[in-house]
Amino acid sequence: MNPKTFLLVVINSVMFSTMSLWGATQPAISAGYNHSLFLKSDGTVWSCGANWAGQVGDGTFIDRNVPIQVIDDIVAIAAGEMHSLFVKTDGTVWATGAGNDGRLGDGSLQDKKIPVQVQISGVKSVATGKDFSLFLKADGTVWGCGSKSNGQLGLSEGSGNPSVPVQIPISDVVSISAGYNQSLFLKLDGTIWATGYNGRYWSGGPLGDGTNLTVYTPKQIMTGCMGVSVSGTQMGAHSLFLNSDGTVKSTGDNGFGQLGDGTRTGRYVPVDVLLSGSIKSVATGAYQSFFVKEDLTLWACGYNQRGELGIPGSGQWYSVPVQVQENIIGVASGTTHSIFLKADGSVWTSGTNDKGALGDGSWTDRGTPVEIMSLAIFLNATATDGGIVSGNGVYNLNDTATITASPSLGYLFTGWTGDLSGSTNPLILTMDASKSVRANFKKNLTDGDLDGLTYYDEVILHGTNPTLKDTDGDGFEDLFEVNTGFNPVLATSTPDALSTIRTAVEFRFNAASGVSYRIEGSTDLDVWNTVETDIIGAGAVVTRFYTIENLPKRYFRARRN
Repeated sequence: MNPKTFLLVVINSVMFSTMSLWGATQPAISAGYNHSLFLKSDGTVWSCGANWAGQVGDGTFIDRNVPIQVIDDIVAIAAGEMHSLFVKTDGTVWATGAGNDGRLGDGSLQDKKIPVQVQISGVKSVATGKDFSLFLKADGTVWGCGSKSNGQLGLSEGSGNPSVPVQIPISDVVSISAGYNQSLFLKLDGTIWATGYNGRYWSGGPLGDGTNLTVYTPKQIMTGCMGVSVSGTQMGAHSLFLNSDGTVKSTGDNGFGQLGDGTRTGRYVPVDVLLSGSIKSVATGAYQSFFVKEDLTLWACGYNQRGELGIPGSGQWYSVPVQVQENIIGVASGTTHSIFLKADGSVWTSGTNDKGALGDGSWTDRGTPVEIMSLAIFLNATATDGGIVSGNGVYNLNDTATITASPSLGYLFTGWTGDLSGSTNPLILTMDASKSVRANFKKNLTDGDLDGLTYYDEVILHGTNPTLKDTDGDGFEDLFEVNTGFNPVLATSTPDALSTIRTAVEFRFNAASGVSYRIEGSTDLDVWNTVETDIIGAGAVVTRFYTIENLPKRYFRARRN
């Protein structure tokens, strides 16, 4: 696997990574009116919730309260009010669910209960509104199909809704978002363009152009942006604009505080969201707004009827964002249910569940998020002091992973602990489940040149050659020079701490491999004091030099600890 970094923000469909973890397919979540889509890292899509028009895509019209696999080889998803879109790796798009107004893009107006191919290719992402669909091609053009009665497709006024995708007059687009009957486009230059219904009968304009007039062709709204999200219902819609500096602005309906500006006043021009700190992504639900910070904390504002903000609720509203979750990298929200994607690949849901949209196997509303599935398999490899480990990442089921332990200079790799054991390095394994493993390292205390200095001491502390007893070739062994103040790597050095050479004694003893010793000194053979301890034997002679300057007598002995 080659981990990638990916960021894409689209309405009710989130697919992005924060730590360069994901594999070839970016895990994604998407929330429709009351159904949910989940894209796993292996490219399979799983679906649950309301299915009266076939939007789940399982070949039936039966509501599902447990996610069921419906399609594979997918890289992007979007859930609309009653339809779903799937982008395959080859750039084709497949659709299922309600077909009226031509929203499925297959040339018909019939509902479909299994995915059918849309008449378009070269697509990299999709977005779904109430009864229309948007398609972003790799060349930056945007195409749409379905209802255009309120300008949401950016086409001139006129009769007839396109049942196959037609090109919208805009280019250089990098991200798209679809609301109830609005469309927003983020261009490569950071500008936001908008088209569609703008709240003529609402309190607040989701397009943010200062009016409540319907817009029929895309017009520029904002500059300096890196993300956008719009959502709503027939009662109102609102939009979020993520600025390149990590701040957020909002506009539109604000009946439940979803704009996050501390009021419940609708806005026709974007206002600042009252949230400090750097924001990395935004998402909107019908009456909710979500903000993921760089530290992966999730903040939310708006209506919390049944816990859709990710905290227990029974009709509360918040006009200023409050922290609701941690370790979150993605959010998708429908009308009254929400989906949360955590950094470990696990998926949590909360809110209304009468149609099974939460996917927890029940029909019971959840005020507190419950874990329902995982979208990826993780390899979490860590290391103790003294080295690094590579191979971390998110993998598909049964992928082959390779983890390599690399000791720092002066250290040795000693083996793996955690879900794996042994000392094979590199280690090749099959990712049949998520695994956590630690690479363990220790100081290299061997003495290859038998000069009395360990490998660690020579390369880390003294800079000497661990294969030579006399690194600088001046006739004095490294240990003697270290103990008497000479520079062991400079042949012409004089003692650093002494102005004259002092009288010294050489002390040697045989040290058994792996045994810890101490050296003691005495002047009368009666009282002994520790001179040096924790000397680990290597099955060879240990040599030490000690000064006896100004001492009439001095004795040394080696003892086992």
